[in-house]
Amino acid sequence: MLRSNTHPNCHLQRSWNKNGEAVFEFVLIEKTNINELIVTEQEWINKLKSFTCGFNQTPLARSTKGRTLSENTKEKISIWQKGRKTSEATKDRMHEARAFVEGRGKSKYKGLSYVAKKKLWEVRIMPQRGKPAIYLGAFKDEKEAAKNYDYHAINFYGKDCFLNFPQLDYSNFKPKKSLI
Repeated sequence: MLRSNTHPNCHLQRSWNKNGEAVFEFVLIEKTNINELIVTEQEWINKLKSFTCGFNQTPLARSTKGRTLSENTKEKISIWQKGRKTSEATKDRMHEARAFVEGRGKSKYKGLSYVAKKKLWEVRIMPQRGKPAIYLGAFKDEKEAAKNYDYHAINFYGKDCFLNFPQLDYSNFKPKKSLI
């Protein structure tokens, strides 16, 4: 991609174009197991300070957190995302990838987050952008928490809102009591 001037990292691409291929050296610095890849990558990002003193665009391995996008880029992403559906397989892969990032406990279901200290799934609903989330409770079972989110989402947003389990009939659903 660098040779064809199509690399997604524009900082690296500009340096390549300005200084030429001869000043770059690509070296394998460590072999690792696929399951430890992100952890190992993060260790090297930290050790080499490649975010602040190199070509890494983000401070975290496999994450765009910390990266600033232009308004033009945000608009292009917004247009591209409209109407897209995420497959269950993709949701599962995203859920597994999040597990590698230390301190994160997001669910593949909307409205849930895992609190490791409590060993519970907390449920929250967003009234609108910029407003604080409404706490709906905490549950041991992730799917049960997701169904409770769906029940409250229907009551809050209406029948046509996004649901974790759209195939379920919530008309006779009795929400479980929160453990907290």
